[in-house]
Amino acid sequence: MTASVGRGFVVVTKFKPATVNQHIDRLSALFKWAIDNGKASIDPFAKLKVPIGAKARFVKKRLPYTFGEVQKVFAALDPAKDERHWAILIALYTGCRANEVAQLYVDDVQDEDAIPYLYIREGRPDQKVQGHKARKVPIASHLIKLGVPRLGVAQAAK
Repeated sequence: MTASVGRGFVVVTKFKPATVNQHIDRLSALFKWAIDNGKASIDPFAKLKVPIGAKARFVKKRLPYTFGEVQKVFAALDPAKDERHWAILIALYTGCRANEVAQLYVDDVQDEDAIPYLYIREGRPDQKVQGHKARKVPIASHLIKLGVPRLGVAQAAK
C-alpha cells in the first residue's frame, strides 16, 4: 500500500481484492489459534471476504483545520446573533458529526448525576444517527462555562 500526501487529502493506493483476502485468511487463522488457546473468544475475520472483481477506490482524507482557520470561522460569527456559532463550538468540543449537532433539540441537552450531556439519538423522524445507536456525550467544562446547558433551557422557554 502506498500513500501520498497533498494539501487537504491523503491518497491511498489499495491492494487488489485477492491480496486482501489472503491477508484476511492469515488473520483469521491467527484468531482461530487464539480461540483454541483461550486468548480470544471470537474471530472477527470469520466469513469476511472482499469480492473478487471489486474496484479499488481512492480514499481522500482531509487535514484538520489550523488554529488560524478556526479563528477566522469564529471571527465571522457573532454568538449573540448567529446560532451557528454554538453548533461549531459543540462540534469542536464534543467531536460530534455536523449533522448530529444540527439535528439536536432543546430536550437533547440533559443532565445525569449533575453531569450535563447531549443525548445523540433518533428520537424524532428528522434525527439520524450513525449506526442507529444512541449515545450520551458529556458537555465539556468550557462549553458549560459558555452556557450551553443554559442555552437549552432558554430556548425551551421561548
